[in-house]
Amino acid sequence: MVEAHSEKKKIQAVFTCWHRMMYHTAFRITGNQEDAEDAVQNAMCYLAEHPDKLRYDPQDSLTRNLMYLITKQRAYNMVRDRRGHLELNDLTTAEYGLCEPDVAERVETDLEDTFAQLPERYQDVLVLKYQYGYSAHEIAGMFQSSTVSVYRLLARAKAALQKILKESEVNTPDAKESPS
Repeated sequence: MVEAHSEKKKIQAVFTCWHRMMYHTAFRITGNQEDAEDAVQNAMCYLAEHPDKLRYDPQDSLTRNLMYLITKQRAYNMVRDRRGHLELNDLTTAEYGLCEPDVAERVETDLEDTFAQLPERYQDVLVLKYQYGYSAHEIAGMFQSSTVSVYRLLARAKAALQKILKESEVNTPDAKESPS
């Protein structure tokens, strides 16, 4: 119980120190007060659910960076949820006319299968960079590494993904039938 009490005090201290910064970060992204407050609340709930993430003194700049990143992620997630996502299946509509629904479903499944073949660290860095929009500098802070190493990791992840895609292209029935 003492541990839970000390964690609660740390989380309260984090909120006291950084709530203004968190609110302003979220407000810049969401554009309205209610969503910004919700993003801050979601970030604090995340911290309460994952107290192990709080490894530093609540007033430390590393804690500030962590709360900035968590708040930013929560705010972007809220904006994405509000706007909705463009799914691959949405591209099959007559409006876009890009491909038939069964083709889009097959492409989406193939992409998910291909991505799952990557090592977990490669998946993480690609998701943080391209799905959540984090910069290499921000990812470096999360991974506790240098920005240069994040750029290298991104390059290796993209190369591995490209290699898997090329190998799967060679193994498709269409690729075998076409003369080169």
